[in-house]
Amino acid sequence: MSDAPVAPPPGTIQERNVLNRITSFFVYLFERITPDPYIFAVALTIVTAVLASALAPKGSLPEILTGWYTGLFEILAFAFQMVLVLVTGYALSNSPPIRRFLDWLASRPKGRNAAIVLTIFTVMATSFLNWGCGLVVAGLLAREIAKRMRIDFGWLVAGAYSGWIIWASGFSSSIALAQATPGSALNLVQKVTGQVIPLGDMIFAPFNWVPVIVLLILLPLLYCAIQPTERDTMAADADRLSAEDKITSPSDEKPTIASHLERAWILNLIIVIAGIAALAINWSKTGPTLDINSVIFLFLLAGLLLHWTPINYVRAVNQAARVTGPLILQYPLYGGIMGIM
Repeated sequence: MSDAPVAPPPGTIQERNVLNRITSFFVYLFERITPDPYIFAVALTIVTAVLASALAPKGSLPEILTGWYTGLFEILAFAFQMVLVLVTGYALSNSPPIRRFLDWLASRPKGRNAAIVLTIFTVMATSFLNWGCGLVVAGLLAREIAKRMRIDFGWLVAGAYSGWIIWASGFSSSIALAQATPGSALNLVQKVTGQVIPLGDMIFAPFNWVPVIVLLILLPLLYCAIQPTERDTMAADADRLSAEDKITSPSDEKPTIASHLERAWILNLIIVIAGIAALAINWSKTGPTLDINSVIFLFLLAGLLLHWTPINYVRAVNQAARVTGPLILQYPLYGGIMGIM
């Protein structure tokens, strides 16, 4: 019997080449041509100003600049709320109980198809709850699975972050949260009609959940269909991933009053109990409702509880704050665009 490799079925090489060319095109598009999103925000500002100057009845330069300057700062409260949505969700996903659960979950699948399906389902579920959670879970779960089996890491990570695309249909949707928050600068429905739309009426409306269910079915099927062959599989270095994820032990410094206070779990527990009581009092008057503030508050309380000590939560928030730079930079420009409009 010959040991020569078996030739692939007719058409396989051609299909792979076509797929490679398509992939290469998009890689080139996003790495070489597509700029940072901040550039798009600046470009949209310029386009909006030009259109206002040409078409608006009061499109004079002083009017445009005044509207732009006013809009930059009118959106700051909403922008900070969106930053907190990201930070609290991000910090919650990095808590020890969540990470232990992801570690256990990663040990369940026994094959590649099961791994990609589990990853996409998990990321879609967490992204629906909070888009910051989805971002963290996508990376952590992909890494844990890659430590346990030989699997194309690029394909797995792509599937994980593809599951994140439904975040705008979930509880941390900026548009839905704004319309559910009375007095929000972006609550356009309330400004026009005087009504506030409950978050549930938007999240669970058919126009919202039907596309989510369709994606829940189609995305796993798509990724199972485009799974790389064994010959093309580029697996991650499991040993390297394990080494990167090792938690460094704290230094053997002499305990101080400050260090004891930083690890005083009772402080977190007091805030959690007080927060639950405050929500109960508020909801007893208005009924259980979710808006931007209550969503942020719930994730804050859950994060404090699962991190257990104040210093652990502070460290998680510090880590989460690193990814908020684009929001802080871009949201004021979006407010300026609204001011011009």
